[in-house]
Amino acid sequence: MFWLLLGLAALGQTQAGPLDGFRANFASIRAEMDFESVYVTIDKGYREQIWGAVKPVFRANRDDEIDGHWACDGSVELYQYHSSEEVFTRFRSQIDKIKVESSKMQLPMHVVPWTEALLDGEYLASHHHALSLSPTMPPKSGLVWWAIQIERLDRKPAVLQDGRGPFHWGYNFPFPRIIKESYPGVTPTRRRSTRGGRPVEVEIYEMKRGDGVFERFEISYDPSVGFLPRLARRISGGPGFATNSEEMYLIDAKPCSAGGFVPTEWCILYFQVDDFAKRYPTYDDDTVFPSSEPVPAGLFRATSFRDLSGPASLTDLKDVRAIAAQGYLVSLKSHPPHLSLPDVKKLAGKALTDPPRATLLPQLDATERRALDPRYMEDEPSVWPYVALSLLLVGAGLIVWRRRSRGGASGVVVLLLAMAPWFSGCGTASTPVVKLNAAFKDTYVYIQRSSFELPMTLVLRNDGNRPIKIIRANGGCSCRRVDQSSLPQMLAPGKMTTLPVRMTPPGSTSPQSAPFEFETDHGVLGVSVPYFSLISDQSEPDSVSSTALDENEPWSFELTHRRVYLASLPLPANGPVFPAGFKAERLEESGGKVGGAEEYLYHDQKYRLTLTDSALGLQKALITIPGPDARPALEVPIVWERLPFLASNPRRVFLASRPVRVFLQCRDDSVELTRVLRAPPGVKAVIASPRELIVSPTTDAPPSLDGSIEVETNAKGKAPLGVRVTRYTAQASR
Repeated sequence: MFWLLLGLAALGQTQAGPLDGFRANFASIRAEMDFESVYVTIDKGYREQIWGAVKPVFRANRDDEIDGHWACDGSVELYQYHSSEEVFTRFRSQIDKIKVESSKMQLPMHVVPWTEALLDGEYLASHHHALSLSPTMPPKSGLVWWAIQIERLDRKPAVLQDGRGPFHWGYNFPFPRIIKESYPGVTPTRRRSTRGGRPVEVEIYEMKRGDGVFERFEISYDPSVGFLPRLARRISGGPGFATNSEEMYLIDAKPCSAGGFVPTEWCILYFQVDDFAKRYPTYDDDTVFPSSEPVPAGLFRATSFRDLSGPASLTDLKDVRAIAAQGYLVSLKSHPPHLSLPDVKKLAGKALTDPPRATLLPQLDATERRALDPRYMEDEPSVWPYVALSLLLVGAGLIVWRRRSRGGASGVVVLLLAMAPWFSGCGTASTPVVKLNAAFKDTYVYIQRSSFELPMTLVLRNDGNRPIKIIRANGGCSCRRVDQSSLPQMLAPGKMTTLPVRMTPPGSTSPQSAPFEFETDHGVLGVSVPYFSLISDQSEPDSVSSTALDENEPWSFELTHRRVYLASLPLPANGPVFPAGFKAERLEESGGKVGGAEEYLYHDQKYRLTLTDSALGLQKALITIPGPDARPALEVPIVWERLPFLASNPRRVFLASRPVRVFLQCRDDSVELTRVLRAPPGVKAVIASPRELIVSPTTDAPPSLDGSIEVETNAKGKAPLGVRVTRYTAQASR
């Protein structure tokens, strides 16, 4: 249910759509699978084959193969994955090629250590095995991460490093959380179409900038398989940028006994579209790109599939000793054989509800400031210690020489030793060194929260001993655009140049890192440029939700508004505007100088909000923080749902061609379903057990319907249970 709430919070939906159908299907999944994931190349003509009778030829790169296990109990997903044994075998044979440069280990090939995680719409709990360098290591060898880290998703995005799963398509986040993380506040457009001859419901999320840069996410939901995405396409580009496209094709899906459909095979294609604006001036989601060339792809396959009997749980716990949450460490008194996500949250206890130990604004010390400040970019050791040592040795040599007649051999030796530091390195002076260093001119950047774009100046310096011709600069994504007008240019050793950069502002006050790549006459050189963002307004948390409140249950939460401002100016007066239906109470406040940027101050004001609205159903409200102009500096969504004494799971039934199981939700375990009082025309409802209802379409069901089923219960004095029923079919779209 939280997935539904989170989606509604992000999209501001007021009417049911295909994403709601996907979430209802997800809530009905009780399944597990073993899987393999591998990068492949697909031969030309693949688009005509993926959904055809003749499957495309996948030529696999086994160096990147990942094996794993996945399970879902309707609300929580379990991920267990690691590089295949074949990859580990090849890795063992290349141990001698491991390099350590600048305190970073460089491996001869990509290896994914054994990782285990639980993920729902609120929390991520994970731990892993540190990578062992033993030449005989199995996938689960090495030091186990002895603490399970549990994180709130509203404070830290749920990034599963190298994660794989039926809904994890190679992005940073699994679907549908990718929508909330990448397209916050974007309202989708919707239409109906077909994909591979199947009727689909299409949602399109689009972001555009004034300079023509755009990004689209197009999801084609298939009602015949529980509204699973049949095709998902992400495309981005703009003037001066290559247009990149990623397309996920659902190849196969299976239903579990609980009724939910699960993707069991999919592939995602990666390619660039040349001359996009000229070739596709009327582009839309029905556009089919040509498949005349082989393309790289990711392939996911379930090797086994079965029903799940219990909750999704962590199982590799023999070395786990603690739960880590928000800077706290809670020791485990026993070593359970398995832990579900509710178990982990219960063990974490107050560590999840107490204020985080780590502040939102890290106080940078001198070492960190030197690492960030371009004035301290020089990393060569100082010459003065060598000068002092040489003078000392020369003095000692002169004393010895004067004490021995005609300058004894000992004096000569000491003089040679004194001169040795000046000759060191002479034999390697001609060794070519190609090195670029980079930093932003303004390391500490103050950002108004309502700003759309951030102008920056990138400072480049040639730290090698060979000239470097910089041909092109790449910011790595559409959020960083480098001005190419001064390129190409030659940069001599020790010389510096500047490049204007326009960036999408980050969303939090914290140390940041921006990767850049430079095409040069020496190949592609990469640098990671640190900076520290100071955001004018932040809230903690940045969104609030409550999944299931009883009819008369009280609900309150705390929220902190942080403001960052110049010390020479008074504290801004833009306090939060709270929505109707909530009572706000001011609590403690604090503040001080921003560490490492003393010209700025920060001020924290904490509030407690109490819900006074007793209306039933799903509700949404916004806390608004006004900005200096007409636009709000910050909006904090609040989503909550009050449930009546009698409720159903799922709340709304999306009918396709298969029966749907509906369960009674009531905290009184003695309440049972007794008889069906009413159902819309074309809908059949049968009580299968005291707390379960089976809903299915009849042969004469209309192509489109939206109604309610009423079911009587043995709860005295209570109205019948109502279950909403919605149906979309291909006929309805005509």
